[in-house]
Amino acid sequence: ERSPWLLKLLLKLLEQDEGVLSLLDGDPWADEKATADAHDEEIKKDGTSARDFSDEDINTRERSVGPKYIRIEKYRYAFNYDKKLKDDDGKPLHWKRERVGRYFPLQGVATKEILRDIM
Repeated sequence: ERSPWLLKLLLKLLEQDEGVLSLLDGDPWADEKATADAHDEEIKKDGTSARDFSDEDINTRERSVGPKYIRIEKYRYAFNYDKKLKDDDGKPLHWKRERVGRYFPLQGVATKEILRDIM
């Protein structure tokens, strides 16, 4: 069984809660949001208004920004004593990371509805 705080954190990430996102180094979905915002600006330039879209189009657009599914992968970290290992920028790696496997959910992915049902 998983900790209630972890389930709540995952739900808040899926809901794009600003308070939770501010705890992260950056918004992992910022590029997706910027693309959606650019698309909205392009529509405005074309003179297309919101009334030109059906309710279904608007709801689909709102749901498409940010994550729909979430999962946690587990990794084992160890200090890197091998100074030959470098990152993509050529800087020495301080930590080695080994994937252990899926942490939550064990199969598939979690959605807002699944998380709400579990809590």
